Amino acid sequence: HLSHGEVSDENLMLLRNYCSTIHHRYEDNPLFEKHLDYFINESSDYYQDIKSNLLNRHINPSQLNAIIKCLRADDISLIQGPPGTGKSTAIAELIWQHIRLNPKERILLTSETNLAVDNAIDRTVNNTHNLVKPIRFGTDDRLAVEGKQFSIAAMEQWVATGKYEFVDD
Repeated sequence: HLSHGEVSDENLMLLRNYCSTIHHRYEDNPLFEKHLDYFINESSDYYQDIKSNLLNRHINPSQLNAIIKCLRADDISLIQGPPGTGKSTAIAELIWQHIRLNPKERILLTSETNLAVDNAIDRTVNNTHNLVKPIRFGTDDRLAVEGKQFSIAAMEQWVATGKYEFVDD
C-alpha cells in the first residue's frame, strides 16, 4: 500500500544527514562491504532471484545494484540522482521486489513532488500481477493523471459502481 506525505526541505536534509551517518558508520567495516558485495554479485542466488523476477525488464545494472542495496539495507536507503536517470523506475521496482518477497509489506512512499510519487506508483501496476495495491492520498485537484486512478475517490467510485471512469479536468 502506498501513500504520499509532504517532505519538507528540513526533513529531507535530516534524512540525507542520517543516510550519510549510516554510510560512514559502515564505510570502514570490511564485513559490511563483503556482505553487500555478495548480494550484488551476479553469481549470487539473491541477485539471480531479483533479476529473474523483475517487474521491468529494462532495469539497468546500476539500477539493479541500487535496488538490491536498498532491499538489503538494515536501516534506511536513499536513491538520489538528477532528473531522467531512472529513479522512479528503480523505486517502482524496489516496491515490487519488497512486496514480492514479503506480500504483507506496507510501504510509505514520499517525495518532494506529487508527480514523483504518481510516476512511481503508476509504474508498479501492470496486467500480469495484482500484488501491488497502491492507495494515493491527497486532494484530487492536486493529483497528476497518473495518480488519480489510485485516489481514495477513485476507489470509492469503483466500489460503488464496479468501474472507474477517469475525467480529465
